[in-house]
Amino acid sequence: MVSRSLCLSASSLLIGLLACTDDVRPRVLVPCADPVSVPEAPDPPELGYIVGLLDGVDTAEEVSRLETSCGFQATTVFSSVFAFHAVLSQSALDCVRCDPVVESIVPNRPMFLD
Repeated sequence: MVSRSLCLSASSLLIGLLACTDDVRPRVLVPCADPVSVPEAPDPPELGYIVGLLDGVDTAEEVSRLETSCGFQATTVFSSVFAFHAVLSQSALDCVRCDPVVESIVPNRPMFLD
């Protein structure tokens, strides 16, 4: 039989883990089996990421869902190409990488034409 103090300790640990996230809403991040690879971080970080979603999804609906579940605010939503731009904290990036509608994540960077 599990002792009452052990149960309380486990509960306290879970509450502590939930309280130690850097997003507004507490959540526990569980590693996923197949996260989307991210080639590198944006430089500077304020440039954020371009996140590609699976073709055919309702981009606005999926971005809204991801914003809520992963704790970020998209800066731009590109509905015609199933993508969005956002500056993501490490915990938000980890969350987005594990979502099944996310197909690619690349750092945003300036492009110049010669």
